[in-house]
Amino acid sequence: MKAINIKNISVWTILVIGILVIAPLFLLSIYNHPSTDDYNYALRDISSNIWISGIETYLNWSGRYFATLLSSLNPLVFHSMTLYRIYPLILITLFFCSLWYLSSSLLKELFRQKEKITIAILCFIIYIVQCPSISQSFYWFSGYAAYTVPSILYIVLLANLLHRSTLLLTTINTLLVFAIVGSNEISLVIVVCTLIYINIERSIAHRKVSTHHLILLAAAIIFAFGVFLSPGNETRMMDEANSNNIKWTVIVSLLQPISWFLIWGPILLIGSIIYATLIAPTITKQRSARLQSLFSVSFKRFSLFFVLTLILAHIPPTWGIGTVAIGRLANVIYLFFIVGWFYGTQLFISQHADMVSLFKNKYYTYIYSALLLLFIFVVVFNQHGIVATSYMDLVSGKASRYSTELNERYDLVKNHSNKDSVLIIKNLENIPQTIYFVDISTEADSWKNETFRKYWGCPSQIILEAEPVTEQSNFEQLKQAVKSIRKQKFDRK
Repeated sequence: MKAINIKNISVWTILVIGILVIAPLFLLSIYNHPSTDDYNYALRDISSNIWISGIETYLNWSGRYFATLLSSLNPLVFHSMTLYRIYPLILITLFFCSLWYLSSSLLKELFRQKEKITIAILCFIIYIVQCPSISQSFYWFSGYAAYTVPSILYIVLLANLLHRSTLLLTTINTLLVFAIVGSNEISLVIVVCTLIYINIERSIAHRKVSTHHLILLAAAIIFAFGVFLSPGNETRMMDEANSNNIKWTVIVSLLQPISWFLIWGPILLIGSIIYATLIAPTITKQRSARLQSLFSVSFKRFSLFFVLTLILAHIPPTWGIGTVAIGRLANVIYLFFIVGWFYGTQLFISQHADMVSLFKNKYYTYIYSALLLLFIFVVVFNQHGIVATSYMDLVSGKASRYSTELNERYDLVKNHSNKDSVLIIKNLENIPQTIYFVDISTEADSWKNETFRKYWGCPSQIILEAEPVTEQSNFEQLKQAVKSIRKQKFDRK
């Protein structure tokens, strides 16, 4: 089998797998339903206009000005379940398109569109198969509005930075920085660190600063102060019993990034070998001044930036609310991890051109073919993985029955007229892991129950019959274990 055949087979294989991965994610959106904060924010935005609620939130709860603005697009504000199911379709499409835009901006004239799409699909697949929480990434509005959307904008910003700077592009990129910084603190740290790194590298390479990049960094720092110094941030931290714990923050921020290398590294290593076979040799051999400049930076400096950014990104949630980064928080970190990993892979190969000769070894074909099969059947279509689960949620009818149960619950709550009796609501019997986030509570005075009943116009308190039985992911079990350690050793007395 010739090397060119390996590439062609790989390209078509990844394209087909990409379709098989994306298809169930699209179909599951048909059965998607709102949860927890969706109702809370909907009630806030229904009762007030966007500007007043934004100011009140900034002053009393959160400095995330852009996430607050975006939450006004909550489908529940428009009383539209249809829109709630259309949003994930748009989001998944934009997520993939941002990766495609980045690969197209990077590879430009070196490859055909098919190869550019293939790299985008490869990154998309790797994100999906190890996504810390697929429901919070694409299906729960309040989760993806504050975390997935800025991640998409971050990828677009990186792609824009590969183009020649103009006044228009500087304006667009400044707006992107404004949105990213104002969405969540993890994205804030990542974009500020990225811009600091880019400014440092350009100063070293050209012995002068880039006005375009300097403007973006200055804007990011100014916007970051606007987030961190907001009165709402201080108020929220005061309400958190586990916030402001220095020892806990240092330990988690140093140890959790190590765990990501152990958890995400093996699959990304396989993905890197696929990438190296398809793309790396061509980039390494090219003579483009743009790409030579991009991949001639110090690998050690990049590695330092990468690791420091991972550490710093864990500080806001650990310091602010005393939590470890799982779910939607880890989703943001994971996407940065993927992009940084692949850039580092190309950087390393470009600076060790002799590695390209390895791809011509007569045994490489067999090794690579085995790894590709391993990636397909053990990683992507693992019976316990996200892709297999998404198909099972569809084929078994679990997602459909879940949707039916919730529609019946809405009717029950809306039609309940006795304000003096507590309405007991049955547990969900069908819980599709891919789109389910969390249910209401067994406690009648829980804020989840209160916002749910108010939105649907129920005059009495509601209570869930019993806590739903759900399968905890390894991430969730790890979080519970770490919370137990924090409670025993680090909680403030």
